[in-house]
Amino acid sequence: MTEDHNNPAEEVEARAVEFMQSFGGTEFFEEGFVKLSYTLFSLAEIMYGSEAAEKAFDLMLQIAFSQREGRWREILEDGHSGIYSETALGQLIHDLTAYAEFGISISSSPTCDNRREELKEQVEAAQRFLEMLPAELWDIRQEHLVRLLRQAMARWKLDNGEALDAEDLALLSRKAFQTVLNNLARKGKPIVGSKNHIEAKEALAWLTTQPAFLRSILDYDEPLVPIAEKDVNLEQVVFVPVGSDGTVFHPGLKRDGFYRIAAANDEEDIEDFGLALTKLQSRVVPTWRRPTPGGFWTQVRAVDWRRMTMSELEAEASEASA
Repeated sequence: MTEDHNNPAEEVEARAVEFMQSFGGTEFFEEGFVKLSYTLFSLAEIMYGSEAAEKAFDLMLQIAFSQREGRWREILEDGHSGIYSETALGQLIHDLTAYAEFGISISSSPTCDNRREELKEQVEAAQRFLEMLPAELWDIRQEHLVRLLRQAMARWKLDNGEALDAEDLALLSRKAFQTVLNNLARKGKPIVGSKNHIEAKEALAWLTTQPAFLRSILDYDEPLVPIAEKDVNLEQVVFVPVGSDGTVFHPGLKRDGFYRIAAANDEEDIEDFGLALTKLQSRVVPTWRRPTPGGFWTQVRAVDWRRMTMSELEAEASEASA
């Protein structure tokens, strides 16, 4: 994306649309969330015993994922698509992704001061979370959720004139840490400073030469209209189950007007694709039928999940029927 600071509000709007279209397309914070949840359970199990920990986690996840039923492990494994929208950490990750990667606040607050205050509170929440999290000990330092929160904190330092370090610049530029170190050590020093201390103005001077970096735009008069209220062509993104053969559940799998899902002794015929997908998402082991090249309708069991747009799914359906 090219930057246009002549009209900050329009630039923010364009970035907000790009953020909404790309969020979750390549990086999956849910993996770190699930890993962290299992580690927290193990800790609670040691502290309070298995029975107490099981009951507590069952109740906690049933409340957080109000549309899901079952034991906490089932809810967590089946509820990937709802983690960012149904949990407090997921909401924080969502909002701070817009800030960390696109340099904007997606708040609809009418004033610059309000937007900055909201961002400040979110960044402070991220900092408290990371301070309590033994990321190295639990082997989650490189998980997307940890890197994203650290990237947001690095941008906040930059935007508030605080000194940064080499790791901060690596996160903001999306360059390898060693690349930043090399730039600090090179003759002529493309980056002025040291590994542990780079003044904000020097950091910004180098970052603005990096194609992956967008300068923050927080000070503009017009409030950002929520993306949901805009007349923009945002594609719906859904999680679909992936079989062991690499095929996905898509709209072209109707047989006699119905999608047939679930195990052989509990199969169900559903006419609507969205409803069929929702039911598959609620299953411990999603199972559906698809035709083989020979025309036999065989059962497929899910081994993974994939984020796809509806147009991508329609393309899968068209290719399958060709």
